[in-house]
Amino acid sequence: MCTAWLNPRERGAWTFILNKKAGVQHTPYPGKAVEALRVDVMPDEGVRFETLTYFFPAGVEG
Repeated sequence: MCTAWLNPRERGAWTFILNKKAGVQHTPYPGKAVEALRVDVMPDEGVRFETLTYFFPAGVEG
């Protein structure tokens, strides 16, 4: 498992990172020592859309 991180910039390339440390969402970045991949990618403007999703786990009674 890996976690994906994206470092956006106002201008120029953004940095996309795959980190070997899993389960660290919504926490400070774990650091370069455990990176699997780091690449610069150019953002591109696309069609704007929004999605609203409701998730109900199976087997949960309430």
